[in-house]
Amino acid sequence: MRSSLRYCLFAVLMAAGCSKAEIRTPLAPPPPPPQNDPENVFCGIGPSAEYKGGTAAWMKFLSSTLAYPDEAVTSEVEGRVRVRFVIEKDGTVTNVEALDGPSILQQEAIHAITMSSGSWQPETMFGHAVRSYKVQPILFKLAVD
Repeated sequence: MRSSLRYCLFAVLMAAGCSKAEIRTPLAPPPPPPQNDPENVFCGIGPSAEYKGGTAAWMKFLSSTLAYPDEAVTSEVEGRVRVRFVIEKDGTVTNVEALDGPSILQQEAIHAITMSSGSWQPETMFGHAVRSYKVQPILFKLAVD
């Protein structure tokens, strides 16, 4: 009777995805992310990267940094530019690129994002800072008089 009880318990644990080794071994803390591989870039795995001071500070920075290109004003070009960039472990910004939007506005959007380098709190995974992607849409709209 005793051996059949052990067998049933083991069968139930196996069905739940457990093994004998897992039953006896205490849970180990998760390993830290790889630190020496510069190619590892994560997205959405922990608390996301944030501009220092939060969303309000980020919007204030963008509004004070962005300049509508004269050529775009003359040509009455409006639109949205999505910019993708990497926030490094130290809060700097690298690999800035425009994904879409009017080409005449892309360079100004890239410039503004690049100017924010060093002002970010990096994303974390298991308590360790990691490199992460961020995509920021920037809307260019001409004022109506």
